[in-house]
Amino acid sequence: MPALVEAAREHRIDELLVIPDGPDTHREVWIGEDADQLAVRRTELKTLGEQNSWAARADDALLRSAVMTGAPAISVLPALPDTEDRQDTPVGGLGALLRWR
Repeated sequence: MPALVEAAREHRIDELLVIPDGPDTHREVWIGEDADQLAVRRTELKTLGEQNSWAARADDALLRSAVMTGAPAISVLPALPDTEDRQDTPVGGLGALLRWR
């Protein structure tokens, strides 16, 4: 989750991948007034200079950030546990294809 939030903050997400009921989708992250002001911990936002912050669901915050940068969000079906395709889906339910490293 920290690497994905950092990628969103730096506008590096080219496509956001979401498994709708993945375990990390309901995880709490922190957002600021602008869509690219997000962090895993509230103190991170204060370090980045954001004075106001609110708790938000990870999927909502990342979707907000993706829309702001023009990145599409793609709903991905969870892979069946017994298939080889399982490695191609986001483990926690959230992932991204990046514009650059």
